[in-house]
Amino acid sequence: MKTYFFLFIIFLSACSDKNKLREEEATKETEFVSNDTIPEMRREVKKEPVATYLVPSKDKYLDYKFGVKVFETPKTFHYLLEMNYDGMKVKDTLKIPNFGTWPVVQVSPTKDKLTCTIGFLDKNKNFKEYKLLTAQGQKLKLKVLHRYYVGSYRTEY
Repeated sequence: MKTYFFLFIIFLSACSDKNKLREEEATKETEFVSNDTIPEMRREVKKEPVATYLVPSKDKYLDYKFGVKVFETPKTFHYLLEMNYDGMKVKDTLKIPNFGTWPVVQVSPTKDKLTCTIGFLDKNKNFKEYKLLTAQGQKLKLKVLHRYYVGSYRTEY
Protein backbone atom coordinates (compact mmCIF):
# COMPACT_ATOMS: atom_id res chain seq x y z
CA MET A 1 0.00 0.00 0.00
CA LYS A 2 2.86 2.37 0.83
CA THR A 3 4.36 1.66 -2.59
CA TYR A 4 1.16 2.74 -4.38
CA PHE A 5 0.95 5.89 -2.33
CA PHE A 6 4.60 6.71 -3.12
CA LEU A 7 4.04 6.13 -6.87
CA PHE A 8 0.92 8.30 -6.74
CA ILE A 9 2.91 11.19 -5.20
CA ILE A 10 5.63 10.86 -7.87
CA PHE A 11 2.99 10.84 -10.60
CA LEU A 12 1.39 14.04 -9.27
CA SER A 13 4.70 15.87 -9.06
CA ALA A 14 5.60 14.82 -12.62
CA CYS A 15 2.29 16.17 -13.96
CA SER A 16 2.72 19.50 -12.24
CA ASP A 17 6.19 19.96 -13.81
CA LYS A 18 4.74 19.40 -17.28
CA ASN A 19 2.04 21.99 -16.61
CA LYS A 20 4.69 24.52 -15.56
CA LEU A 21 6.61 23.88 -18.79
CA ARG A 22 3.44 24.37 -20.84
CA GLU A 23 2.70 27.64 -19.06
CA GLU A 24 6.24 28.87 -19.77
CA GLU A 25 5.84 27.96 -23.46
CA ALA A 26 2.46 29.71 -23.60
CA THR A 27 3.88 32.94 -22.22
CA LYS A 28 6.64 32.88 -24.83
CA GLU A 29 4.24 32.39 -27.75
CA THR A 30 1.05 33.99 -26.51
CA GLU A 31 0.26 37.61 -25.87
CA PHE A 32 -2.11 38.08 -22.98
CA VAL A 33 -4.55 40.94 -23.36
CA SER A 34 -7.01 42.15 -20.80
CA ASN A 35 -9.97 42.97 -23.01
CA ASP A 36 -12.57 43.62 -20.37
CA THR A 37 -12.03 47.39 -20.55
CA ILE A 38 -13.90 47.82 -23.86
CA PRO A 39 -17.72 47.61 -23.55
CA GLU A 40 -19.56 45.20 -25.84
CA MET A 41 -22.18 47.80 -26.78
CA ARG A 42 -21.61 51.33 -28.10
CA ARG A 43 -23.15 54.35 -26.41
CA GLU A 44 -23.53 56.16 -29.73
CA VAL A 45 -23.58 54.70 -33.23
CA LYS A 46 -22.23 57.03 -35.93
CA LYS A 47 -24.53 57.44 -38.91
CA GLU A 48 -21.71 58.35 -41.30
CA PRO A 49 -19.27 55.65 -42.46
CA VAL A 50 -16.10 55.09 -40.43
CA ALA A 51 -14.17 53.95 -43.53
CA THR A 52 -14.87 54.40 -47.25
CA TYR A 53 -13.40 53.44 -50.61
CA LEU A 54 -15.41 54.52 -53.67
CA VAL A 55 -14.16 54.94 -57.24
CA PRO A 56 -16.16 55.66 -60.40
CA SER A 57 -16.80 52.65 -62.61
CA LYS A 58 -15.95 52.35 -66.30
CA ASP A 59 -19.38 53.47 -67.55
CA LYS A 60 -19.09 57.20 -68.25
CA TYR A 61 -22.85 57.69 -68.81
CA LEU A 62 -24.10 56.21 -65.56
CA ASP A 63 -23.03 57.35 -62.12
CA TYR A 64 -22.03 53.87 -60.95
CA LYS A 65 -19.31 53.37 -58.39
CA PHE A 66 -17.24 50.49 -57.07
CA GLY A 67 -16.37 50.37 -53.42
CA VAL A 68 -17.37 49.86 -49.85
CA LYS A 69 -18.61 51.90 -46.92
CA VAL A 70 -18.09 50.60 -43.40
CA PHE A 71 -20.67 51.56 -40.75
CA GLU A 72 -20.76 51.05 -37.00
CA THR A 73 -23.44 48.91 -35.38
CA PRO A 74 -24.65 48.93 -31.77
CA LYS A 75 -22.14 46.14 -30.99
CA THR A 76 -18.65 47.58 -30.56
CA PHE A 77 -16.74 44.98 -32.60
CA HIS A 78 -19.34 44.44 -35.34
CA TYR A 79 -19.56 46.56 -38.49
CA LEU A 80 -21.85 46.71 -41.50
CA LEU A 81 -20.33 46.67 -44.99
CA GLU A 82 -22.27 48.33 -47.82
CA MET A 83 -20.65 47.34 -51.12
CA ASN A 84 -21.40 48.88 -54.52
CA TYR A 85 -20.59 47.81 -58.06
CA ASP A 86 -22.31 48.91 -61.27
CA GLY A 87 -25.67 49.53 -59.63
CA MET A 88 -25.52 46.51 -57.32
CA LYS A 89 -25.75 47.19 -53.61
CA VAL A 90 -24.79 44.34 -51.30
CA LYS A 91 -24.53 44.26 -47.50
CA ASP A 92 -22.38 42.06 -45.32
CA THR A 93 -20.92 42.08 -41.82
CA LEU A 94 -17.44 42.47 -40.43
CA LYS A 95 -16.50 41.25 -36.96
CA ILE A 96 -13.26 42.58 -35.48
CA PRO A 97 -11.52 40.67 -32.67
CA ASN A 98 -11.24 42.36 -29.29
CA PHE A 99 -7.51 42.95 -28.70
CA GLY A 100 -8.15 45.21 -25.73
CA THR A 101 -8.18 48.47 -27.73
CA TRP A 102 -10.97 50.38 -29.44
CA PRO A 103 -11.40 49.00 -32.97
CA VAL A 104 -10.27 51.08 -35.94
CA VAL A 105 -11.45 49.81 -39.34
CA GLN A 106 -9.70 50.91 -42.53
CA VAL A 107 -10.12 50.26 -46.23
CA SER A 108 -6.93 50.14 -48.25
CA PRO A 109 -6.78 50.38 -52.07
CA THR A 110 -4.69 47.89 -54.02
CA LYS A 111 -2.91 48.10 -57.39
CA ASP A 112 -6.11 47.20 -59.21
CA LYS A 113 -8.70 49.99 -59.23
CA LEU A 114 -11.59 47.56 -58.70
CA THR A 115 -10.07 45.84 -55.67
CA CYS A 116 -9.65 46.95 -52.06
CA THR A 117 -8.61 45.41 -48.76
CA ILE A 118 -10.75 45.79 -45.65
CA GLY A 119 -8.96 45.46 -42.35
CA PHE A 120 -8.29 46.95 -38.94
CA LEU A 121 -5.47 48.35 -36.85
CA ASP A 122 -3.98 46.26 -34.06
CA LYS A 123 -2.77 47.70 -30.76
CA ASN A 124 0.57 48.68 -32.38
CA LYS A 125 -1.30 50.58 -35.14
CA ASN A 126 -0.32 48.00 -37.78
CA PHE A 127 -2.86 47.35 -40.54
CA LYS A 128 -4.19 43.78 -40.43
CA GLU A 129 -5.74 42.60 -43.70
CA TYR A 130 -9.04 40.86 -43.15
CA LYS A 131 -11.17 40.76 -46.31
CA LEU A 132 -10.59 41.46 -50.01
CA LEU A 133 -13.35 43.05 -52.11
CA THR A 134 -13.01 42.46 -55.86
CA ALA A 135 -15.15 43.21 -58.91
CA GLN A 136 -14.70 40.89 -61.88
CA GLY A 137 -17.03 41.00 -64.85
CA GLN A 138 -20.53 41.17 -63.41
CA LYS A 139 -19.53 39.68 -60.04
CA LEU A 140 -18.68 41.26 -56.74
CA LYS A 141 -16.54 38.99 -54.55
CA LEU A 142 -15.70 39.32 -50.87
CA LYS A 143 -12.93 36.94 -49.83
CA VAL A 144 -11.63 36.33 -46.30
CA LEU A 145 -7.83 36.75 -46.38
CA HIS A 146 -6.97 36.01 -42.75
CA ARG A 147 -8.82 34.78 -39.68
CA TYR A 148 -8.19 36.31 -36.27
CA TYR A 149 -9.15 34.77 -32.96
CA VAL A 150 -9.03 35.90 -29.36
CA GLY A 151 -8.97 33.27 -26.65
CA SER A 152 -9.93 33.74 -23.06
CA TYR A 153 -7.90 32.36 -20.20
CA ARG A 154 -8.82 32.07 -16.59
CA THR A 155 -6.40 31.46 -13.76
CA GLU A 156 -7.75 29.55 -10.81
CA TYR A 157 -6.04 29.58 -7.48
